[in-house]
Amino acid sequence: PEALQLCLDSKTIDFEDMVWMPTIIEDIVMPSYDWVLVDEAQDLNPVQIRFLTKIVNSHENCRVIIVGDPEQAIYAFRGADTRSFESLQKSLLIEHNFTLTGCHRCPQSHIRLANHIVPYMKSTNENQGKIEVVDNIMGVLLNSPTLENEENIKHDLVISRYNKPLVELAYRLLKIGIPVHFVGEFSFYKMVTSLIHDYKKSSNKTELFSEFALSEHVKYKRYMCKIRRFERLVFLEEYFSIISW
Repeated sequence: PEALQLCLDSKTIDFEDMVWMPTIIEDIVMPSYDWVLVDEAQDLNPVQIRFLTKIVNSHENCRVIIVGDPEQAIYAFRGADTRSFESLQKSLLIEHNFTLTGCHRCPQSHIRLANHIVPYMKSTNENQGKIEVVDNIMGVLLNSPTLENEENIKHDLVISRYNKPLVELAYRLLKIGIPVHFVGEFSFYKMVTSLIHDYKKSSNKTELFSEFALSEHVKYKRYMCKIRRFERLVFLEEYFSIISW
């Protein structure tokens, strides 16, 4: 409430307000368009759907094209409407639906695997591709022939749902001198590098790690707060200087 009052007093609004307010204030005149194109429609949240509906309905002859994939509706955790296509069809009175069943991007093997979930999808790519299920990704990477060719290493990519496996893999790669680069919203790693420098200067290392472990942002990563393992990371940072953020 206090933050809201400060915004009201200073007449400050953010992007979410810009989307939300036109949907509840009737006096706001929406812009008029002949055509409205919407991409990644499966990711729209209820407010965005209302906003879009108001824009389309503001022009009697407005036509709308909506593109998306209901099978990729994975952003419910951040407020997206997983049934956005159904909601849009009802609110915008969509008359025609066209289903694209050919995938030009993925090779045959990938589509065969995806067919267990999306049976109607077909691949137009002649490349057969290769999919391999492994129990230990670290073992595969550390024994990969690409490690012998530094140029090929640049093309290796590891994607993880959680941060912990990435940190552990990075540690093992750094240990044998393989450069590592993190991409994405990884403020935690910047925190780690900052902690490395504090660690070098700190006389009371136990207290330093206690403060780090109690941080709300990294509470669930206490596995990093073991002085023995972190000393190794400091050693690697000093001698390899290849931690990249």
